[in-house]
Amino acid sequence: MPEQGKHRITKLAFQRGITPEQVGGEAGERLKELFDTADSSGRLSNEEMEEINRIIAEHTRAAGVLEAPDLNMLGVTDHLRFFENFSYIRQEAEEAYEDGYYLEAISLRLLTFDLLLRIYVVRKIKQPVKPSIQFGQLLGKAKGQGFPQKLATELEAFDEKRISTIHYYLLGQANYEEIGGAYRDADGLFERISTAMDLPPLFG
Repeated sequence: MPEQGKHRITKLAFQRGITPEQVGGEAGERLKELFDTADSSGRLSNEEMEEINRIIAEHTRAAGVLEAPDLNMLGVTDHLRFFENFSYIRQEAEEAYEDGYYLEAISLRLLTFDLLLRIYVVRKIKQPVKPSIQFGQLLGKAKGQGFPQKLATELEAFDEKRISTIHYYLLGQANYEEIGGAYRDADGLFERISTAMDLPPLFG
């Protein structure tokens, strides 16, 4: 895990096209300094992360991070650590795939989709979602709140293939590599969901 008190930068909200030039003035110059620090070291302190988000929020219409109430209702107590840990989980999923640990990879990918759905539902109903709710039930709740049908269909296909490939592998009716194929088939889905939800790409 990355060292405590520092946070790995994965382009943050300025991936949405926010530039120091758009901000302008002294704030723009300071934003450029922070971006340069992120580009050179890949890490920023809590205070520097918060400063980026404050500058972006004050000088543009874009939000640097998810709204605090969204994360609080998800049970997140340390927002910056949450962003780092979640980014790390996605990295771990990809590394697990590359190393041939397909069961781990697909389980971690499911976790990332689960969290996106929880964020979506919490934003809609303005209430916490029980941690114990299963993925299928969570997707049903999201669909009931207007979650895009095309993306819901893709998530359903991913989950069905995940379950079936693992099931058939255990029965000896499928190769282990088919689990890896189910993982790879969902490439790009996280990004498409994030875009549809208008989330700043803080998770990598």
